[in-house]
Amino acid sequence: MKTNLLRLRIGDPVPSNLRGGIVAIGNFDGVHRGHQALLAHAAALGAQMKRPVLALTFSPHPRVFFGKTDGWFPLTDDHEKDALLRAYGAHATLFLEFERNVASLSGEGFVADVLQGMLALTHVVIGHDFRFGSDLRSAARLAEFGSERGFGVTIVEAVMFNERRISSTGLRRLTQTGDDEEVSALVGRPEIAGSRAAEGRRAS
Repeated sequence: MKTNLLRLRIGDPVPSNLRGGIVAIGNFDGVHRGHQALLAHAAALGAQMKRPVLALTFSPHPRVFFGKTDGWFPLTDDHEKDALLRAYGAHATLFLEFERNVASLSGEGFVADVLQGMLALTHVVIGHDFRFGSDLRSAARLAEFGSERGFGVTIVEAVMFNERRISSTGLRRLTQTGDDEEVSALVGRPEIAGSRAAEGRRAS
């Protein structure tokens, strides 16, 4: 049975029990082992600090909003993504509607309006290649914002497999070539091979 997803637009109130928490941010497409590492860090911080753990992602995927979908297809739908993120340590998944108001936010605006205004976060966990805001600020700049504004930032390094960085792009490519065994190794579970491999091969 599918659960109701927590979908919000910018400025909407967030449930009080999820404010002030540890926030892991990403598109989380495929919820691969790199994403799982983010959730593991966030869950450990949440347990240590006795704070809720929230996965913040975007719907639709920014690629869809910007029309950059040639050769691209989703590895997980929103319901799959929510279930997996919660299985890997999030107490809830927040799907922020990616529309014009979000796309036009500067990096500083994203921090002020979303991370602090909506979420009142205590700590944020991001990947090393995270970019945010219309000005594409870096993970290092978010760490600077955290120091300036009083919230913690953890930057998680890439997770490697066979000397290659695990990424959604690489995972998508493998689904197109039909390498289901390696796909399963990169996500740490067998399901994506069955649920998305055929779609990937159709998109190739």
